[in-house]
Amino acid sequence: MSQPRPEDGPIQEPVIEQALADELEQYKGQWVAIFQERVVAVGDSALRVKEEALRSGVTDPLVFRVPLHPHRLVIR
Repeated sequence: MSQPRPEDGPIQEPVIEQALADELEQYKGQWVAIFQERVVAVGDSALRVKEEALRSGVTDPLVFRVPLHPHRLVIR
């Protein structure tokens, strides 16, 4: 799949989802906080990750542990 160009208009949802899934590969087994389709904090503790995200100004992060062996990770 080719990368979207600015003149193509807004980035489509499947492109964002795939980019986020690709990024999450490096965080297997760790806790992550996501806000507006991007990783804003990573660590070994859900509480610490949430606190770090809140300190950075994020108001409502999605915090979860990335599976070690995901068959398919769906984020909606």
